[in-house]
Amino acid sequence: MAEITDFSVFAEGLSVYFQGDDDPAEFTRQLFAHIYKGSIEKNDPFINDLEPRTLKGYFYHEHDITTVAKHIAGNLDLGEFAEFVKLDAEDSITRLCDYFVDTCPDISDATYGMVLAERFQTIIEEAAKRKRKAKTAELPAPVEIQPIGVPPQDKHGFYLVSEEGSVCPNDGCTHTLFKEENGHLGLLYDVVVIDPDEAADDPSNLIALCPECAAKYRSFPSPIAIYRMKEIKKQFQIEAADQELLSEQQIQEGVRRVVEKVPDLHPMGPVDLNYDPVMLRQKIEPQNVTLYLKAQAHVNYYFNIVHETFQQMGREGKLRFKPFCEQVKLNYITLKEEGRDQVYIYRKLTDWLQQGANEERDYCEVIISYFIQKCEVFDVITE
Repeated sequence: MAEITDFSVFAEGLSVYFQGDDDPAEFTRQLFAHIYKGSIEKNDPFINDLEPRTLKGYFYHEHDITTVAKHIAGNLDLGEFAEFVKLDAEDSITRLCDYFVDTCPDISDATYGMVLAERFQTIIEEAAKRKRKAKTAELPAPVEIQPIGVPPQDKHGFYLVSEEGSVCPNDGCTHTLFKEENGHLGLLYDVVVIDPDEAADDPSNLIALCPECAAKYRSFPSPIAIYRMKEIKKQFQIEAADQELLSEQQIQEGVRRVVEKVPDLHPMGPVDLNYDPVMLRQKIEPQNVTLYLKAQAHVNYYFNIVHETFQQMGREGKLRFKPFCEQVKLNYITLKEEGRDQVYIYRKLTDWLQQGANEERDYCEVIISYFIQKCEVFDVITE
């Protein structure tokens, strides 16, 4: 996971109150534009020319702001930024001050505008002093441990092993495709051409198997075996494509805290675990019985208390609830438009949340079930 930067913490705290309908990239652009004199007085296009993906990287702490800081440091307008962060509601000002009190001990309802401007100035000036990170030197390729007499693996081998999660994908086999030897990670696999009648150097027609399974497959690649191996390969390709689609959707720290709280959340009063939630019944297709039963249990027990937890953390300024709802819905729509079924979508959304939050999978499933009932995931089934 990327290192959290001073700027990303600063921007996340302000976003609760000032982001509005802007996406993270545009909101980040506005933060820089309102403190940089070049944007305000000289119509310098530097801030406007920053790529959205670069600005998103700043917001989601994928990289620091060294490059932009070096350009604007020393030419800052603190008064303009203090005006930008003005709030009217007293309770919002109080919550904003509470969020920043650790990094700005002297912040108060009367001084918060200029204190935040000075904090932003410090972040920019410190970033400007840092040297740009040199490109990481490429590490030597892992040693590939081969059975005696087998020629070196072709250029696609390491990619294929990664695609498969480092476990032999052949039905019934659980052999790992790597092992540690003399302190080095070694790969123990053989690359097999799935269909001998198709291109032998096309990654889509290659699969990495353990040496034993590879030898058996090569000895007699029957039509049935080829068909099955193509199906296995196709599923890996689908998983990789969907992982790429969801990879840029970062998880807020506040969401991770909600997932973390799940095992300690207990509803007030008795819970009817046999209750049949109307929304679930209208949205989960009849053939997906196991999915319905799982979501039903989660919703009956957790829905109200999870909803209240999300709302409370939003009120405290620890979570931007509406943007997260939209993020979940966007991920659902993305997978739906790729033609994925409900069971697969539920699993992939859970994967995405688990990987981003680094919490137990069962707790992540509770959150995804919550969003099915809340209407962000799955559509109402038409009769």
